Amino acid sequence: MNGSLLKRPWLWVLLAAAFLFYFRLGDRALRNPDEGRYAEIAREMVLSGDAVTPRLYGVGYLRKPVFFYWLLALSFKLFGFHEWNARMVPATFGIFGVLAAYFFSRKIFGPKEALLAALILATNVWYVSVGRYLLIDMVFSFFVTAALCLFYLATEARDRQTVFYFLFYVCVGLAFLSKGLAGATLPAISILVYLAATRQFVRVIREMHPVRGTLIFLAITLPWLTQISAREPHFLKFFFWHEHWNRFVSPHFEHQSPWYTYFILMPVVMLPWVLFFKPLKTADRRAIFLWTGALTPVLFYSLSRTKLATYILPSIPFFAMLVGREWARLKKQAALFFLLAGFSAAVCLGAPILMERINSKYTTKHFAAALKPLLRKGDLVVIYDDPGAFYDFEFYLDFPVRLSGPRGFSGEFGVGGMGEAGGVRFFSLEELQRMTAAREKFYWLMRRSDFSGLDEATRRGLLVLKEDERKVLAASGPAGGASPP
Repeated sequence: MNGSLLKRPWLWVLLAAAFLFYFRLGDRALRNPDEGRYAEIAREMVLSGDAVTPRLYGVGYLRKPVFFYWLLALSFKLFGFHEWNARMVPATFGIFGVLAAYFFSRKIFGPKEALLAALILATNVWYVSVGRYLLIDMVFSFFVTAALCLFYLATEARDRQTVFYFLFYVCVGLAFLSKGLAGATLPAISILVYLAATRQFVRVIREMHPVRGTLIFLAITLPWLTQISAREPHFLKFFFWHEHWNRFVSPHFEHQSPWYTYFILMPVVMLPWVLFFKPLKTADRRAIFLWTGALTPVLFYSLSRTKLATYILPSIPFFAMLVGREWARLKKQAALFFLLAGFSAAVCLGAPILMERINSKYTTKHFAAALKPLLRKGDLVVIYDDPGAFYDFEFYLDFPVRLSGPRGFSGEFGVGGMGEAGGVRFFSLEELQRMTAAREKFYWLMRRSDFSGLDEATRRGLLVLKEDERKVLAASGPAGGASPP
């Protein structure tokens, strides 16, 4: 075993990355809204057997493509419904990204550059943190990174060029199925800029066989697109117009930030390595390619009105390879490198402990644990108003939960991205007030602010079972009737 590790440095990289990504991965409860949303969609996909329409509390959720949910559903099907099994998906793809950086850097530079690049990426605090969080971005980032690396290998290959291009188109298709048009847009922009900068446009475009590549891309994406469009006639308009174009240009979406946001954020994300980075003096094709891969997400999303810190994740592997190459040129700096890598790794390991301390505000796991022993077959459980704070409730409760509110579907459920409700029962505030007055039995989870806003008669008819600073779980009916504190 020791001999194998010494002869195969990538095994050290794999072990280090696996430890950093998997360490205490399932200790923390799901954090709403994102983790709760994606875990519950995948859980419902497993239970319903419907792999076409993602559903959240029984209502079609059409904002994102389906591939990430397939991966989560497969993990749940194989290993069960648990936080570890959910986060294992993005964490594993984070490890894949580290290995991709290692093998690609080894191919175009050498073993020393490869090892340094992989360790820089594996200890990047933001890269590891996103990979340990139940988000689509890490899976998407891997396919974008893999697609670009395969493209470069194809352009430089003397043999297996057809295989590299085939895998490139497959990765672009899977990137699209993970997060939409950006999966094709980011590689396309990077490639066009690279080809223009290196004056290879005509030769490479001919070698790529775009028609064949388009057919491969469509073979991957069209089956799901046609099936979901047949079920949800408004899907294509909503998905491409609302979730892509409007989110890119409209000032009316959440997460609005100035155009220069990523130019400030990117150096922070690359700490501490950015402090020692020097621009390459010779811009060969390898450097130009890495720079285009690194800068394209930063520049592209800087044009978008909607900005999230996770959008620049595909840039990090390319920056890591650039920095790894630069560090490989430095003499007698091994001690400093491993000191910085060790410090970054320590921060990565400390982050889960910090997250666990602040996470209780953003999960309903403890509410589900309190309610579960009280439930009987046929009981009614409802969550009130915008359900974003309660997305994980049904995941933990393992019991049907209904939606309720003062104005019909609200939050994400109130936007056109939700498909047909498929007979999902919605309870209005007036219905729940009448049921409380009639002492009908049901359980009601809501925000503390919404509970305080109920009329006095309704609050008197409820018994508070559990509460924290943000949420209240109350019971009506035979268990209710006590005045809340």
